[in-house]
Amino acid sequence: MDIVLLNQINQPPFMHVPLMNLMRMLIILKMLLTLFELIEIGMIYISLKVVVELKEVHNQANQSMQILVHLLLLLLQIHQHVLQIDHRLQQKNILSLAQ
Repeated sequence: MDIVLLNQINQPPFMHVPLMNLMRMLIILKMLLTLFELIEIGMIYISLKVVVELKEVHNQANQSMQILVHLLLLLLQIHQHVLQIDHRLQQKNILSLAQ
């Protein structure tokens, strides 16, 4: 019984254990929010830096590299058209089988 009384004397009367735990949780939450804000700012900075570097690389690319990029884009467009045609043919086959 004496131990219980000593513990109660050491704590201020307005600071109960649940209130202290709540304050600790709020402090930890604030620290986590600050950390997440710093991470978010860092990610925005990194993505902006990557965009700027890609623009610089594109500006410095010689004409042959630009031609290769355009050819690659054309091949991708052709591939997309082929996939669309294939999809239409499959739909026609399904309709003919259904009849």
